[in-house]
Amino acid sequence: YIEFCDIFHTVISNNMNISSVFIAGDFNFPRIDWTAQPPDTYSPSALKILELTSFLDLGQMNTIPNYIGNFLDLIFTNIPCLVSHTAESLVAEDQSQLSGQDGLYLQLPN
Repeated sequence: YIEFCDIFHTVISNNMNISSVFIAGDFNFPRIDWTAQPPDTYSPSALKILELTSFLDLGQMNTIPNYIGNFLDLIFTNIPCLVSHTAESLVAEDQSQLSGQDGLYLQLPN
């Protein structure tokens, strides 16, 4: 993750005309408490992700923890109005990411 963050930081820094950022993925950071403000962690690689999201002014949009309370599939953006909750999950539930009743919907500009 540290290398990913360094590369991503370089790409964004070298292309300052990028105004919209959207990063989604299976990050698997169970040591980050996303409900704390600011998010709390003691993992060096997780701290690097938090530094990157702070530098880019990104918010973490996934509010649905898995069955043991962790947020592993993360969605970061600097345009939170593009993400809204749906009435139903868009994917089937499994033990690694129970989604409950809610899902997320991304509205991309034309």
